[in-house]
Amino acid sequence: LKTGIQDGGQWDMFVSLVEKYGVVPKDAMVESASSGATAYMNKLINVKLRQYAANARRLFSEGKKSGIQALKEKTLDELYTFLTTNFGTPPQVFDFEYVNSKEEYKIMKNMTPQDFYKTQLNNILKDYVSIINSPTKDKPFMKSYTVAYLGNVVGGREIKYLNLEMKDLKDLVLKQMKDMEVVWFGSDVARYGDRTAGIWDDQSYDDEKMLEMSLYMSKEDQLDYSQSSMNHAMLLTAVNLSEGKPNRWKIENSWGDTNGLKGYYLASDTWFDQYVYQAVIHSKYLSKEQLAAFQAKPTILKPWDPMGSLA
Repeated sequence: LKTGIQDGGQWDMFVSLVEKYGVVPKDAMVESASSGATAYMNKLINVKLRQYAANARRLFSEGKKSGIQALKEKTLDELYTFLTTNFGTPPQVFDFEYVNSKEEYKIMKNMTPQDFYKTQLNNILKDYVSIINSPTKDKPFMKSYTVAYLGNVVGGREIKYLNLEMKDLKDLVLKQMKDMEVVWFGSDVARYGDRTAGIWDDQSYDDEKMLEMSLYMSKEDQLDYSQSSMNHAMLLTAVNLSEGKPNRWKIENSWGDTNGLKGYYLASDTWFDQYVYQAVIHSKYLSKEQLAAFQAKPTILKPWDPMGSLA
């Protein structure tokens, strides 16, 4: 009730939505004012959800349980209308026009969102897995995990992670990027960042020296004591290597092109080590042992575990 709904979510939530509903090219469903600035819309949705919670509990306490289902259906109908007013209604069919690499005009008529996903993306999302780095005692490395009650589609893909040491997570990221493929990742963007300059670098700030007091906390302690958690997802688009090892990373963000360098940011490798928690990797890059560990039955984490948060 305090936090309500927010933008974003876990990678597996995205996969569940796409596999159920499909996708469309952007020109088949253009951006709206609300899709580009969701804060006020989210605020109103949360008001409606809290109103529903209050009314549903009141009906229950008054012994009017039969009215709760009707209230639920009415609330969902109102919220659906509200969302389509803000975003528009997703097209059921559309024509996909394009020019191929041979400069030939092509058109695919009467495509459904599911058709588009299956024919143009070849169901590729199912081949990607979430790798996390959570160096806490409750999550041994080379084990898989899920979070209780976390999900967005009934019968959808299970929210699941493989916990690896940072060096192993980074090796997988580099393998994928060396094959010219970007990497979706989750991090804590509230730490050591300059939004205007477009930089995340823990070495650029020396609060301890300025304040003459120790502020250091290990990554483990920051997770265990709510000092840090995943709160934003972005794309790793490039990496700079020095003697074969990364020293800085190029990031594509979603905060508009007035921040950073037209929406692109730079992160130091030390910041990456400390504040990157998750990366989505194609399963072909995992070793046999890593893949087997991911496919094993996951340990169920508490609903409030920091690995379950990501905006």
